Amino acid sequence: MIEVNEHNFNDMIKSSDLCIVLFKAKNCAPCIAVAHKLEAFHKQHPNINIYMVDSEKEIRLAAAYNIFSASSVLVFVKGKLMIKEVGYYSVEKLFDRVLRYEALLYK
Repeated sequence: MIEVNEHNFNDMIKSSDLCIVLFKAKNCAPCIAVAHKLEAFHKQHPNINIYMVDSEKEIRLAAAYNIFSASSVLVFVKGKLMIKEVGYYSVEKLFDRVLRYEALLYK
């Protein structure tokens, strides 16, 4: 998982066909659990980039995407925001949705 900030965020998103961005906080237990699941998912799907934003440090970046709670996940396809999950969400359902985009992009 690659940590990004407001200086390289847009470049990383635009350079990825499909990516997942986790906005996390330092002492957020759900964020840690989601991060581990994202890392395992990335091992199975290496063409999907996984990025992480420390929302406590990157306040302006989080605010730009209306992220006001951790754990939050954004999914970008070809630089466009397609999925946003905030707070309580099913990681498995998120992965199913991401895999549909992967199937469209990499068939």
